[in-house]
Amino acid sequence: MMIKLHVHTFFLLYIVIYLMNSHYVLSNIPNCPFGDTVELTDAHRLDNGSYRYEGVLVPPHLIDHYDYIELYNGEQHDVPWHLRGCVCQIKNCFKLCCTPGKALYNTNPMGNCENGTLLREYDKAKLTRRDYCMTAISINETFQLQPYNCPIIETTSSTVKVNTTVMLISLPFLFLTILTYWAIPELYNILHNKCLICYLFSLAIANTMIISVNMRADGYKTVTCTIIGSVAYFFYLGAFFWLNVICFDIWVAFCRDLKNLPQNSKCKIFLKYSLYAWGLPTCMTVVTIALQFSNIPNQFKSGIGYSHCWLQIEGWSAMMYFHGPCLLLITINTIMFCLSVRKIYSDRKQFRDISRSADSARYLKSQEHSVWLFFRLFVVMGVSWILEMIGYLLGREQNDSLFFKVADGFNASQGLIIFCL
Repeated sequence: MMIKLHVHTFFLLYIVIYLMNSHYVLSNIPNCPFGDTVELTDAHRLDNGSYRYEGVLVPPHLIDHYDYIELYNGEQHDVPWHLRGCVCQIKNCFKLCCTPGKALYNTNPMGNCENGTLLREYDKAKLTRRDYCMTAISINETFQLQPYNCPIIETTSSTVKVNTTVMLISLPFLFLTILTYWAIPELYNILHNKCLICYLFSLAIANTMIISVNMRADGYKTVTCTIIGSVAYFFYLGAFFWLNVICFDIWVAFCRDLKNLPQNSKCKIFLKYSLYAWGLPTCMTVVTIALQFSNIPNQFKSGIGYSHCWLQIEGWSAMMYFHGPCLLLITINTIMFCLSVRKIYSDRKQFRDISRSADSARYLKSQEHSVWLFFRLFVVMGVSWILEMIGYLLGREQNDSLFFKVADGFNASQGLIIFCL
């Protein structure tokens, strides 16, 4: 009987201890986010169970024990039991950064929302007190409190991984195509092929930069990131401008016979093409970098080197710096393609009606070959970029659809496709 009594007593004691621990685990302060609490371990306790913390009286119902702390990303980290009070529900408060400027980024908020929440400007994310801290920054020889937040950890999506892999496979074929056109004099001496080499070279360098960014898990420092992003930006622009030159050159070739031009005349034409296709991207890159480090509002900056190693595509600044000019070039290319096709078939009909000689037949066959080549280049180098623009305009949600995933893969494999053509 005595043994049973001891067993029951031990069992009841175990239940009491378990319930006490459960109280600590389950009864954290109701309706009080962890970010609104402060540690009361060293605070003065009053006789009625309240605590006085830096002049604020914290009542018992806003006090509880915690065995964890909550990090900036919501992750809980186990720590020894300690007492915390929901001070920020009694009085407005904010956190001070313990190590200003170290592994922190300025949030550049647009303004307060409510209850200490801040609205981050570039992605419109609402940051609670848990997500940011304040530190004093010297501005115009006076110190002002500025909000900072921890770096945003972004995981690489499966689509980006697949596209990066496709680009990595396609990249050697880009360089191999360039080497082929450059090494064979019969190909290199053709003006159109020189323009194609410049397009492929621009695309290869730009893709190399993007691959290097996507394959690095821990990211780059700001300066390195800015350099990589600027180089990628310049060469992607160069690719679009050289694609525009290619379309223009083919369109002009259908209107005027440039095959019999002297070599020095072709060199002059290529020099003019180069000034256009390299000069404008250079000017645009310089302006973009200058504006990025200027005092204009952040929504008008490119974002290169700030939070990305590429353009900030969450907002509409990418339309101003990249997608807008490229969309204009694609529109011009499409118009020149339609005019070229119309001219070719107009000449084809005219020659059939006037002459049936062998020379006319060869000319028509040459024209048909040219328009077929032009069509393939337009599909590979034009339509793929058009789909890229449409995906950007529709936004990230639509861009994650199967159709645009396939389109992105098609765009990433340009080098392999052009090599096969």
